[in-house]
Amino acid sequence: MSSSTLHPPRLLKITVGSTVTTVNSPVWPSDGSAYAGAPYQWIVTLVVTPQIHSDPNTPTPYAYIYNDVIAGDWLSNATGGMTWKILSISSTSAVQQSVTCVVEDVHQFNAYNDPTTNGYGGPQGLIQGFLFTLDQYSNPILVPVVPNVLQYTWQTDVIGRFLFSPPS
Repeated sequence: MSSSTLHPPRLLKITVGSTVTTVNSPVWPSDGSAYAGAPYQWIVTLVVTPQIHSDPNTPTPYAYIYNDVIAGDWLSNATGGMTWKILSISSTSAVQQSVTCVVEDVHQFNAYNDPTTNGYGGPQGLIQGFLFTLDQYSNPILVPVVPNVLQYTWQTDVIGRFLFSPPS
C-alpha cells in the first residue's frame, strides 16, 4: 500500500440499545440554568452494523465492525446536531456485535438544544443512527451514509453543530 492510499471513512450504522446513568455520573455545575445538577454522561450499548468496503488493509479486511469503535469517536441518532462523544469503552460483544461505552454531551449542546424544553442531553434508546470520526480539524466525516436511517437533514445538522461548537 502506498503512503498516499487512504482507508475508507468509518461511518458505522448503529442502534442505541440502552441508555442509563449511574450513581456516580457527573452532573453539570450550577450555571444559572434549570438544568444544573443534570447528568451529562451516560452508559450506552450500541449494536453495530458492519460497514463493508473494499480495503483489505483494515483490522478486519473489507469491513469495519463493532471492534473498530474507539474512545474519541462520536455518535448521533437524532437530527438537530445532537451528538455524543465516546469517552471510554467498557465492553464489547462479538455475539451481539455490540459495544458498551460512556458517552458525553460535550458543552451541554444537546441539553440546551433539546426541542422538548426538558434539557435532556442523552441519546434516546432503540433508535438507529451513526458512529463517526472527526478529521484533524475536528470536522465530522459523514460518508458513506446508509440511506433511510435518519432524516435527510442529519448530515447538515451535524456539520452545523461542529461549526457552532467545536469539541476542543
